[in-house]
Amino acid sequence: MSSSTGAILILCLSLGATRLPAATDADALFQQGVAAEGRLDTHRALELFIAADRARPNDARILQKIARQYSDLIVDVQDNGEKQRCARLALDYSQRAVQLDPKDPVSVLSLAVCHGELAVYSDLETKIKYSRFVR
Repeated sequence: MSSSTGAILILCLSLGATRLPAATDADALFQQGVAAEGRLDTHRALELFIAADRARPNDARILQKIARQYSDLIVDVQDNGEKQRCARLALDYSQRAVQLDPKDPVSVLSLAVCHGELAVYSDLETKIKYSRFVR
């Protein structure tokens, strides 16, 4: 996928311009997202999890899944700026998930992973700061 294609996809996803399934039930959307994630269809899984978040905002489990998909998208995009943007979005969603459910180990791990991924695209001072969060 070209970097411009990845940028367009991410922009469309963030603006909600993608086609959504007929189901509006957050649980059904979540399960479809899990199935897409299992097929390694990151783009579709992200689309479904974002739709689930719209149907049921502030669900830590859904937010963690969105963070995971943005994190997985980093591999698909070529441009370092887009990689950093995906890493920032992943970090934002994982932080929200941890705020809602600070004892969920998957969300806490997701937060650490996101700090590590974002550190890759940061200056030395930020890398040191983020390494403390990972620890």
